[in-house]
Amino acid sequence: MLENEKLENERPIVFGIIGGVSRESTVKYEKHIDLAMQKHLGITRTGERIVYSLSSGVMLSLMAAGRWDKIGEILRKTAINLQNGGAQFILLSSNTFHRCFPEIKAAVRVPVVHILDPILELLEEKSEKT
Repeated sequence: MLENEKLENERPIVFGIIGGVSRESTVKYEKHIDLAMQKHLGITRTGERIVYSLSSGVMLSLMAAGRWDKIGEILRKTAINLQNGGAQFILLSSNTFHRCFPEIKAAVRVPVVHILDPILELLEEKSEKT
């Protein structure tokens, strides 16, 4: 089987991104995911993605009003939509929404990754070494 035929027959990795309050962070994480996938899977491979960008105006208004219950509801529904759309894992690309991470994770069957996870892992490794 030729390499191109092999790639055509492979199921692509589909990831979902819950966008941050600003589009800049969403685009940044999308780029880093692509680069990591290319590094591990080969230069011609990138994942398919579903990006759900939230309305920054709505989310900022809810944060200002302290409506974390409503924010959590929006994020849960967003994660479910990404999962139903075919996402095999979901990335929460916002430090701001970390408060709702457990609720998001509980709402779906696919793995959910928070951008703080790798940072916390590094800190844990470092503290174990000292």
